Amino acid sequence: MLTSLIPLFYKHTRKIIPMTFTLPVIHQAIKADKKSLLRFYKSQRYCASFMGGDKSYFIKSTTTDDIIASVIISKIRPDHHQWFLHAVVVDHRYQKQGLATALIKYVATLYSPLVCFAKANLSNLYQQAGMKIINPEHINEQLSTELASRYYLYIKKQKYLTVFIKSSSCSFSNA
Repeated sequence: MLTSLIPLFYKHTRKIIPMTFTLPVIHQAIKADKKSLLRFYKSQRYCASFMGGDKSYFIKSTTTDDIIASVIISKIRPDHHQWFLHAVVVDHRYQKQGLATALIKYVATLYSPLVCFAKANLSNLYQQAGMKIINPEHINEQLSTELASRYYLYIKKQKYLTVFIKSSSCSFSNA
């Protein structure tokens, strides 16, 4: 874990007070981590599986060495230009500590454009991580054909999904 001193500037006192906090260490999963990750997802009652080209990143507890947060990044096809962010899960005991935001921000630096479908009540999380909401009327314009099709399949089961994207440019052609 990295420990950093961040100066806080108090508006009224004009005094800088050092404040210590710990940044999470984010690990890229290797083949040997797969079983531990699947156990983590199962323990959180989340159904996850890995496909050939999936990438996974996770955070471990500093006290128990257990996985406490994870995310999966997929490419729908090898020649696909958008990355799909899914399986963002944080152990309930570690929620509200910025771990999901840290994971999302980190993978967004590695994969672009990054697309995610999430329940509307998680909008603040994804927006704090720098993702933008795609208006449902523009799904076909801004998502690849494959991801747009997947979105329409998903909303048959979960009506209130929101689509998020993080990229330098949010407009893509399906041609």
